[in-house]
Formats: sequence, structure tokens, C-alpha cells
Amino acid sequence: MHLIILEIWRPISKQAEQFFDKKADKIISYTEITTKDYPKIIKEFYQSLSWNDENFIILSWPVSLNFQLGQVVWLNHFKIKLFQWNNEKQAYEELENIWRNILF
Repeated sequence: MHLIILEIWRPISKQAEQFFDKKADKIISYTEITTKDYPKIIKEFYQSLSWNDENFIILSWPVSLNFQLGQVVWLNHFKIKLFQWNNEKQAYEELENIWRNILF
């Protein structure tokens, strides 16, 4: 497992590391950003992905940045598991992968 935590504005790394009982392989953290920072952040994220291990990704940042990041990552075939915090369960939940075949 290659754990990547991306936190902007709201710190989540301690909570995520406790949940997965693992120190993050990469934490990308910013307290303030503008849309001009997006390319640098996307590049930093992309360079932190592992081609060999399964990437476990925890995100806490702007939705528009998520979309742009998805456009870049979609072009390649990384092994990725995406997790989202479920407040009712007080736990991270793995999200199902979405494939293009849902469009047809």
C-alpha cells in the first residue's frame, strides 16, 4: 500500500494515518492556495504516485482541483484505491472504481 494524503485548508493526515495504521508515504499539504497553484499541486501529486504499488488516496481539497487531477491521472493506468470519510461511521470508506463502460 502506497498511502498518499492531500490536504488543503483542513488537516486530515493524522486522522488518516491513524485509520490506516500507517505513516503516509506522501503528504501534500497547503493552508492557502489559488487556482494558479493547481498545476504545481497536480504535478506534485502525479510524481508521488507509485507505478508498482497500489495507491491509497485520501483527498481533502477543492472539487475543481479533483477534476483537473482526474484528467491527468486518467491518462495512465495506476493502481488506485480512493477513500472518502463517512461521518456516520467515523471511518474511511473505499469508493468503487468508475469505468467508462457506465456511459454505454
